[in-house]
Amino acid sequence: MQYIKLVNIVSIIGLISVFHLADYVFQLKLGKRDYFFMYLMCITRITFSFLYYKLPHYDKIEHLLFPMMFSSIVFYTVTRKLKISLGWRLTLTFFIIIGSISIFELVEYFLDLLFDWRLQGVFLKILEVMK
Repeated sequence: MQYIKLVNIVSIIGLISVFHLADYVFQLKLGKRDYFFMYLMCITRITFSFLYYKLPHYDKIEHLLFPMMFSSIVFYTVTRKLKISLGWRLTLTFFIIIGSISIFELVEYFLDLLFDWRLQGVFLKILEVMK
């Protein structure tokens, strides 16, 4: 369990660093709203991670709100960088978000498989404890 906390902290620091680095290297010119969303996602991910084991719907709320914030960042970045129609911007944003979420879920699955951290099926663990 303590390894999960350490991995969370290291991954959040890495994610924020990559976000800043990508903004600098690719000259994305991300706005304050983009940085606010990224910091909000990272801070709430660490601060409220204990809720996974207490509230069965926390995971569903997180899986709804985080992609919405991330898609806002991606959409406005695509809008600033590419001169394409609205339909193509929305399509590109959709596939970037779906791909990112898929990669995240695969990483979660393989961490469960390799280290038995039980990152998936949190609401099932709660039901097992209640039995």
